Amino acid sequence: MPDMPDLSDRDQKLKPKFKHPLYPVWKRIQYRCYAKSCPRYAEWGGRGIRVAQEWLDDFWAFVEHIGPRPSIKHSIDRIDNDGHYEPGNVRWATPREQTLNSSQVVMWTFDGKTQCIKDWARELEVPYKLLTKRKKLGWAIKDILTIVSSPYSRKSGLKVLKGCSKL
Repeated sequence: MPDMPDLSDRDQKLKPKFKHPLYPVWKRIQYRCYAKSCPRYAEWGGRGIRVAQEWLDDFWAFVEHIGPRPSIKHSIDRIDNDGHYEPGNVRWATPREQTLNSSQVVMWTFDGKTQCIKDWARELEVPYKLLTKRKKLGWAIKDILTIVSSPYSRKSGLKVLKGCSKL
């Protein structure tokens, strides 16, 4: 049985770009940035986010820079959410990586360690809602992450949360 031919970059460019697996990605970033009819236009184009001119002009320049999608779970992500879709500011990211890179994710730093609230809750083995409620009540991050009411009595005082001695 003959080996499958290796498609060189030149051979790839001979195929119509609309058949390339990254063509929908390329079109979608343009839609987000330039089409006011995009339901979430305000999050991209409305904030001034643009696509690099070289990528607007040349689909193959976009493909060459971004490379193949590592898996179906990966999508294009801007490293700096206030930056443009341009060389040096895009990557393939998993849904979790994208969520952590979102401007809506709240990161807390304590004792030289920075992570999102959900990761703090997971690490300390406490409910996420306990941490967010304390923040709404005006607690300092240090107190939110280190103090818990005793499970035995409301009047029995405070103790260090499980895992805080590791921090």
